[in-house]
Amino acid sequence: MFVIPPALDRSVTGAVYGFALLKGGKPERMLAGLIAAIWFWHSFVHPYWLTARSTYQLTLDIAVLLATFALALRYSRWWLLVAAMAGVLRTATDIASFIIPLRAWTYGTALIVWGYVFLAALTTGTWASWQGRRAGRDPSRFRSSTPPEPRAGFAAGLARSGRSSAG
Repeated sequence: MFVIPPALDRSVTGAVYGFALLKGGKPERMLAGLIAAIWFWHSFVHPYWLTARSTYQLTLDIAVLLATFALALRYSRWWLLVAAMAGVLRTATDIASFIIPLRAWTYGTALIVWGYVFLAALTTGTWASWQGRRAGRDPSRFRSSTPPEPRAGFAAGLARSGRSSAG
C-alpha cells in the first residue's frame, strides 16, 4: 500500500495555496485564503485526522463547498466548477461515512483523492489566470447579468442576401 508522506503532502499543499495567493486572480486568492486558513488549522493547530468521522469534518467541507459555489456563481471560471465537483464528492463521502460503515483507510483515501482533485483545479485555474493577465486579458471578469449580443448568424446572412427565412 502506497502512502504519501505527510511532510510531502503538506509541502505540496502549502505550495499550491501560496502559488494561488501570490499569482492568482481575485477568486483564486479568495478561495486559497479560506482553504489555507482551514488547512493550517486542521493540520497544525487542531491535528484531527481519521480517528473518528465527525460533524467537524463535514462542517469544514460544507463551508468550503458553499464558498466554492458562491465564487462559481460570481466569476466566469471553468476551474471553479471542477473544484465545486470535488467539494460535492468530498461532502458526499462525509455523509456516506455516517450512513455506511466505511473503514478509516477507505474514508481517508476518498478525502485525499477529492482534495487532490481540488488542488489540481486550483493550480490550473491559478496558472490560467496568471498567464491571462500576463497576456493582457482580464480574467477577473464577473458573470454578466445581461445576455451577450447575438452573433451575426444564419438570419443576418439571409438579411444581407435579400432573402427571408420564411421560404
